[in-house]
Amino acid sequence: MIVTIYHNRHDPHPGHIPFYSEVCEECWFERAYEYEIRPEGSDPRGRTLETIWRQNNHVDGTEVVANIIPPVRSLSVGDVVGLDGSYYAVARIGFVEAGLSDLTLPPLQA
Repeated sequence: MIVTIYHNRHDPHPGHIPFYSEVCEECWFERAYEYEIRPEGSDPRGRTLETIWRQNNHVDGTEVVANIIPPVRSLSVGDVVGLDGSYYAVARIGFVEAGLSDLTLPPLQA
């Protein structure tokens, strides 16, 4: 499965530390990076999203995000995970499926 990480770049409060509580109509995204992952368990989508969360947060240096050059920030609430043509917004707890019509995503470069 191909995983594409999109960072939410909308700052509703310029000058403050951005904390994105949700994906909004004004949000815009930056394609941060892409990698491949194997589906897991009997609920491949759910388990895989949990694994993606772990791999994309700075914890102990073994995660995917720790090895991206140049360095990138951890996955945060309001960011989007592209997973084989489906899109999931990071929610305060878990993920929420998001359609392309809900998002302004940059085109992938070949």
